[in-house]
Amino acid sequence: MSGETILIIDDSREIVKHLTEYMLPTFGYQTLYAYDGQAGLQIIREKKPDLVMLDLHLPEMTGTDVLQQMAKESLSTPVVLMTGYGSEQSAIDAFRLGAKDYIIKPFTVDEITETIDRALVEPRL
Repeated sequence: MSGETILIIDDSREIVKHLTEYMLPTFGYQTLYAYDGQAGLQIIREKKPDLVMLDLHLPEMTGTDVLQQMAKESLSTPVVLMTGYGSEQSAIDAFRLGAKDYIIKPFTVDEITETIDRALVEPRL
């Protein structure tokens, strides 16, 4: 499925650029981006993307903080957590806070597209 809007929240401009300008548009996805959690939350509230790809380690407000705030505000956009520092405990914590999936950086094109597909299927069921 394509045409969905995916919000990337990551403080790495290189990752944001790669995902929003090259990788995701190739598969027909529309993209939005934010470099920090507060800006990302504002976009979620205003633009209501179909999926959020959220970095766990962000300045000032972590990915976990963003998930907690989304839960407080009943923002039901599916979230895939991205991190370069994967651990079983951080994955468990993310799922408890409502993340749909978890992907460890660096990831391949196949890994990211499969993860996105899985995360987008549940809301359509």
